[in-house]
Amino acid sequence: MEKLPKKSNRNYDLADRLLAFNTIIGSMCDLLKDSKESSNIKSQLMRSVSSAALNYGEVLVAESRADFIHKISICLKELMESKMAISIIEGRKLCQDDILVKKCLHESSQLVAIFISSVNTARKNAKLDL
Repeated sequence: MEKLPKKSNRNYDLADRLLAFNTIIGSMCDLLKDSKESSNIKSQLMRSVSSAALNYGEVLVAESRADFIHKISICLKELMESKMAISIIEGRKLCQDDILVKKCLHESSQLVAIFISSVNTARKNAKLDL
């Protein structure tokens, strides 16, 4: 039986972190005010945060460096969209739990920073391979 290549713990930690982010976003969305505006932003936020985690699953099995860069860039775009949605929720005061909103915004900022760094490093390494 062929063994799967080992992935670093960092990859799995990031996957777990994205899953936890999905959970906390879901909790925040459950607390949004009942309005058309909240409904729209909630739907979009849940799609973007889920997409980031699902696309990261594809990052872990990228077929080439170019494929890796493309897929991790998609994760970054989805996380940036999520961060913007959380900022809208905060600015419009659509959630009663300000502490939870701040926590979600902080984690989204952290994840965006991690993914920006990953994309930049991957692009730099791709240039070194030329």
